[in-house]
Amino acid sequence: MHKSNILIISNGYGEDQIACNLIKAFQSLNEASTQIYPLPLVGAGLEYQKIKLTPLIKNPILPSGGFIRNLKILFTDLYHGLLQNTWLQLKTIHKYSQKTNLTIAVGDVFCLVMAKLFNPNPVYFLPTAKSDLFAKHSFIEKILIKKLAAKTFTRDQITANALNKAHIKAFYLGNPMMDNMQFNKDTFNYLKTDQILGLLPGSRAEAYPNLLHILKTIETLHTKNPQIKYILCKSPHLSYTTLTQHLQNSTWQLKKTNNQYTLNHKSQNLKIIITDQFYDFLYASKIILGLAGTANEQAIHFGKKVYCFEGFGPQSTAQRFQEQKKLLGQNLVFLPSRQPASMAQKLQIAFQQPAFKLSGKPDSTHSASHKIIRAILK
Repeated sequence: MHKSNILIISNGYGEDQIACNLIKAFQSLNEASTQIYPLPLVGAGLEYQKIKLTPLIKNPILPSGGFIRNLKILFTDLYHGLLQNTWLQLKTIHKYSQKTNLTIAVGDVFCLVMAKLFNPNPVYFLPTAKSDLFAKHSFIEKILIKKLAAKTFTRDQITANALNKAHIKAFYLGNPMMDNMQFNKDTFNYLKTDQILGLLPGSRAEAYPNLLHILKTIETLHTKNPQIKYILCKSPHLSYTTLTQHLQNSTWQLKKTNNQYTLNHKSQNLKIIITDQFYDFLYASKIILGLAGTANEQAIHFGKKVYCFEGFGPQSTAQRFQEQKKLLGQNLVFLPSRQPASMAQKLQIAFQQPAFKLSGKPDSTHSASHKIIRAILK
């Protein structure tokens, strides 16, 4: 294949992961010497660092975590440097557009606008934030996609069809967030018959109060069923130092033994193993209590039923989970009450239901990421 230097822009933690899947696919398909420049619009871009790529800029951690749902959150982000950082991002995009010949934008229409505004190169767009299954693109968004995107790769066929009707070059080639779902069966020393509840409190600042509420639920659940065991999958964007601060007035404490972190109850014989191995965590868990975005979708694709409740921030609102449920169907269960006793009762019943069959597949050259990269390079 011909040489293509790529600027890849993403605006979310899940979007960073999708972008990395695309980069891996590109690297496996393109033998020519290639430069890839990653630019996350939100957060530190830790997913890029995992594959030995350094993000072009270091973003400040804004209070919204990228979820600006109202004017109050917008003004708070503006106070913490949103405007200055956006201008720096635009200047960086313009600079590196001179060193590349194509751009990939992974995120919402704002990400697409940022990618194209000062960029003469073609921009290929992956609209991860919306789907006709739960949140359709507006008339204005469709105009922008048609004008700014060379090709658009949707997360489902229904959305591709809707964009095609608006005369947009949209294609559905699979969902790249489901690629590279490889796991180690032996990470956790559990039996297949063990009842394992996996915990996903989220990846932004609200994950800490979300987790404190989950811990209260686990205390109640433990009295009903002491056989249940627990694994917490910690996002790399969360800090053990900050977690310790949030635990100060709780009945839990963070411990580290032989490089293994656990959450231990101060009076009950109850502990939670903490891991950052997401797919190993999914394999071991029987059901998931999840307040995440991309991770919830991946868990369901992996064959796990996910239970969620209204959390304590913009990522885990009831509205967002209702939108997510339109996409994921009955495998995402929204708990209408977040009272610990009510949640514990629902989770106890959940363990009595049959498990789903594993649907996750290992990476291959026929993955969605490979198909999308081939379509871009064609």
